Amino acid sequence: MTSFHRFPKSLWLTVAAAAVLIWGSGASSDSSGRQAVRDANLGIPPDSIELQVHASELLNRPSPPEGSAGTRRAEPERVSILVHFEPPEEPLDGAAAAARRARVADFAQQRGGYIQYEYDILPNVINLRGIPKTALEALANLPGVAKIEEDGIMQAHLHNSTPLVRGLQSQITAAGLSADGTGARVCIVDTGIDSNHVMYADRIDAAAGWDFVNDDSNPEDDNGHGSHVAGIAVGGAGFTVDFGCPGSVPLQGLAPNATLIGIKVLDAGGSGTFSDVIAGIDRCASPTLPGGPADVINLSLGGGLFTGTCDGNSAAQAANNAVDAGLVVISSSGNGGNANAMGTPACASKVIAVGAVYDQDFPSCEHPAQNSFSWCLNTSCLASCTDGSPPVDSLICFSNQSNEIDVVAPGCITHSASTAAGGNSITTKCGTSMASPHVAGLAALLLSADPSLAPTEVRQIIRDGAIDLG
Repeated sequence: MTSFHRFPKSLWLTVAAAAVLIWGSGASSDSSGRQAVRDANLGIPPDSIELQVHASELLNRPSPPEGSAGTRRAEPERVSILVHFEPPEEPLDGAAAAARRARVADFAQQRGGYIQYEYDILPNVINLRGIPKTALEALANLPGVAKIEEDGIMQAHLHNSTPLVRGLQSQITAAGLSADGTGARVCIVDTGIDSNHVMYADRIDAAAGWDFVNDDSNPEDDNGHGSHVAGIAVGGAGFTVDFGCPGSVPLQGLAPNATLIGIKVLDAGGSGTFSDVIAGIDRCASPTLPGGPADVINLSLGGGLFTGTCDGNSAAQAANNAVDAGLVVISSSGNGGNANAMGTPACASKVIAVGAVYDQDFPSCEHPAQNSFSWCLNTSCLASCTDGSPPVDSLICFSNQSNEIDVVAPGCITHSASTAAGGNSITTKCGTSMASPHVAGLAALLLSADPSLAPTEVRQIIRDGAIDLG
């Protein structure tokens, strides 16, 4: 068992305690995403835009139509399903476990479906795709099946901050401390990463990465979200940016020497399935992963809406099991503006759930005309919220609240990596997605300084060192 090693309280008041700020009611995740995007050489960010849902083709794979062109038979609606097997009273031998899975596989095949995933992180769960909805009742009644769960939709939680959280290497060394993420492996489960970006290209473990959307070993980012998140968590030191006011300033991720693992589970529209996200978590935590399992997983995404913990949900179970396996798991709480609810996996009881606050007083030197922010709270923008002249560290109105929240961190306006050609551009985004990797980078710093820390210890140190906002 890992012994308890705590950094002195003073370290977190000096290094990165302000990286995360406890907010009593917390924040939550939902299915909407938004972004305020600006290239480094442009002016004021445009209005926020919504990420679109592009998940139907991932969830459904109909079999070819039967009959002649003149007598084509209507195809049944087909879905992706997570099948939960009943835990056996006694451990099953290999043959018995295989027979149980074979029975379900045969059922799926006879109806035009197939097994997409078998998970190590969830040994009693498999993912079936292309299953007719009319067959679900029969599937649920097969011997050994405990329940079936229709696959859900995950969304990126999109809506400069390292100096604010006292995470610059110059700030850390000035405090007489040493921590830069060396030795820590950070898994970004997202839309992929830009493998050429100067902020982290030299520290990518390419052999460990995977693209679960296209089923290949090249998790390139075709959206921009994952690259931005990666830059916040592990962007290298020594970069500066100049927007004219207040002049040249440092641009650095929280853990500038950590190793980056890119896992693509969301498509070009920022959407994906629960089953793909679980597969991503499974890979990050695998003891057979090239280079070894990750130490930290960042999940700037979410789906569903839950009050309280959601440990019965498959994605939450996978995240909790990853924590039990020794990984620190951090997830964004979401952008729906809910008063007491957030999505999975942030609502898992062992996951560090992160909400978002403003990273400066507005209007600001850099944004003199930004007197207010108006945010859509869903993809159709039927609900919205507005923050007028928000002060630094104030909760952003889109950040959901929940008693399960752990901390909040800077989420607007955050500068980080862009996927623009050349690999040396930056852009600005807002969202709880941007807050979560601040905490993931902080966790990597902790583990760099003391690799023996258990996930529960990392979580407690982060909470204890944060500033209480009430």
